[in-house]
Amino acid sequence: MKRLCIYLIVALVAIATGACAGNEFQREIDNANSHCPQTVAPGIVMQSVSSYDGYIVYRYYVDESLVDLQALDYSIQSKEYLKAVVRQLKETEYGRHFISLAKERDLGMKTVFDGSRGAKLEAVIEASEL
Repeated sequence: MKRLCIYLIVALVAIATGACAGNEFQREIDNANSHCPQTVAPGIVMQSVSSYDGYIVYRYYVDESLVDLQALDYSIQSKEYLKAVVRQLKETEYGRHFISLAKERDLGMKTVFDGSRGAKLEAVIEASEL
């Protein structure tokens, strides 16, 4: 589950930053949204990307009949998970670009998982942690 979570974050950053490197921030957000909805793993669909209240927010729909939300929550709340996501981001050109964009705007990253049965999970990486 931990590896899946890291993969999801890295994949969405690649989508968000890959096609528009060097253009305006809003264009980056618009580009990411042009790929939504997108299935990123069985039972997990990226619904949208936005900038809101100091964060770049990635919103996912999770089919709770296919994904164990308790295990997902355990993984995304771990400090080791957050460190691994940042480490993975720094290893790729797209990730470094993402971090640069976020730092320029003092934005953190928030990932929101909306479960099909009403559950909601959030993982937050503050701007200072990028």
